[in-house]
Amino acid sequence: MMWQTSKMEERKNIDRLDELRRLMVLDSEPERQFDEVAQRASAALGVPFVMVNLLDEDRDWFKARVGLPICEGSAQKSMCNIFFETRDDVVLVADTLLDERFADHPFVNGNPKIRFYLAARLASSGHTIGTLCAYDTEPKNLTPEQTDILKTLASEVVQLLVARKIASSARL
Repeated sequence: MMWQTSKMEERKNIDRLDELRRLMVLDSEPERQFDEVAQRASAALGVPFVMVNLLDEDRDWFKARVGLPICEGSAQKSMCNIFFETRDDVVLVADTLLDERFADHPFVNGNPKIRFYLAARLASSGHTIGTLCAYDTEPKNLTPEQTDILKTLASEVVQLLVARKIASSARL
């Protein structure tokens, strides 16, 4: 039974990565629409760090970002891996030091010392491909309306990715 589960999970991951590649977005140039979504999320949530991140096999690649000088990180260290362990479409952690899922994470205990985390799943064809995520170096409480804003913006990102895929396919 264990063998079947790991084979099934391996197949799901292959399908997920195939879907991510079909979107033809990895390593693409910055695009105004994605940057604007990240900026709107930062303003609405009052956080200094926001990313539209896509989880490839080995890296966490940022299609858009606010407050970060880098454009990718290690997939193994990505806090957004939590979405492979939950069915929830939104994960809100007001204080990462008080949440057992994140308390020992290197980005919580080391730089950039993340204390607040909010992310919404980005899914395409039923596969988790990334998140729209927001971070802060201070604990933070949000209103339900603010969390809803992030969910709405995540839906907008998915629509942009699909529109981008259609446009890219038309050019081929």
